[in-house]
Amino acid sequence: MTHYCLSTRRAGTKNGQKVFYPEPGDPSYLIAPDDASEFHPDHELSGPVARRAKRWAEQIIADANTNPDPNEPPDGDIIFIVHGFNVNAKGALRSHKKIAEGLKTFGKPTANARGIDKAVCVSYDWPAKGSFLNYLEDDSDARQSAIHLVRAGIALFARFTQPDCRIRVHVLAHSMGNLVVREAYRAAAGYPGTREAAWGVTQMIMYGADISSGSLRNDDGQQLISNSQRVTNYYNRHDKALATSNVKRFLSSPRLGRHGAPDEVLDQLVDVDCSDRWLQVARTNDDGLLADIPYSHSFYEEDPIWLKDIAATLAGDKDRRVIETRETHPSHSRRMALKPK
Repeated sequence: MTHYCLSTRRAGTKNGQKVFYPEPGDPSYLIAPDDASEFHPDHELSGPVARRAKRWAEQIIADANTNPDPNEPPDGDIIFIVHGFNVNAKGALRSHKKIAEGLKTFGKPTANARGIDKAVCVSYDWPAKGSFLNYLEDDSDARQSAIHLVRAGIALFARFTQPDCRIRVHVLAHSMGNLVVREAYRAAAGYPGTREAAWGVTQMIMYGADISSGSLRNDDGQQLISNSQRVTNYYNRHDKALATSNVKRFLSSPRLGRHGAPDEVLDQLVDVDCSDRWLQVARTNDDGLLADIPYSHSFYEEDPIWLKDIAATLAGDKDRRVIETRETHPSHSRRMALKPK
């Protein structure tokens, strides 16, 4: 399996070796082999930038295409994975592989479902520092990098979302990656490559989202919702990393990935509470154990029930209320809950 990546980390050299620095840079179009341990400048395609982008996109489309008829338009799924803060280039590939392998395992087609196991995953690797102490700097870099997701990513695939095309483009964003996506959607309204094209994504999946719950009510949040056919938000009320996020933001409004979406927008998206599932898989429920902080924020990618749920969501064959891994929320009929077992 090859792993595609659009990186906006600054490429350079250190001790005579190519490296990615944890700072914003020009887009790099990467194709990493399966045995790679991190996204690296050596994975960059050669040639002029415009030609690299075209070759990269064409290879992704060819890899994603499941239509055996060469005379028909390509048919398939592309999933942009946008990681969160505290993730370096090695961590980005590690998360990418977990999700890609999970979809191949749990997304196989059935008699009643299209399947998502042949989808091509494409990571958007923005320059997070890979250090918990660099939270506010990651926030700044996330906002600065969002425009590249539009120009080098969304605009590049905009032509594949025309009405006569069968390629579906999805976005799967974790943590602060949702800030990148939200800012990218906002920027798309002013960028010619997307402003003048019919574009959008089929499934927008948010998990552990490090953005304000209330932001979904304003213009920026509504821009994200209106350009997605379906938005699904997964949250964990025991997410300790997002509790820390609130402190670092000087007690800002509640985080979407910890508190869920506001009641006013529940008719516009699918809100899935994963709190009870987390309590089943938690390494500890001791609030004093620091090791539990990051896991409560990232356990999704290792959890078979969540992976089954997003596979069904991405396939798009079932209504939100009949996906077998979830149930109606016990305290709110307009929300869903991930089954604990």
